[in-house]
Amino acid sequence: SINPGEVSVHYYFGEIQLPMGVLILGVLGIGIIIGIIVSLIMFIRIKHENATLRRKADLVNEEVKNLRTIPLKDR
Repeated sequence: SINPGEVSVHYYFGEIQLPMGVLILGVLGIGIIIGIIVSLIMFIRIKHENATLRRKADLVNEEVKNLRTIPLKDR
């Protein structure tokens, strides 16, 4: 509301006239949505990698536990 001036926005398919405040809020909203989507994608990838590493660590721990229970043979 502080910036009542009209701004002409040229895009691929045409042109539109918007008040400066509406344009700023629209671009801010689009940026927030894109940021949330990218953050969610990264979060899901990290959770998947964490689960994979946790499974590998469990297998290694199980193998170490099994090796400790095997009696040593005398030479």
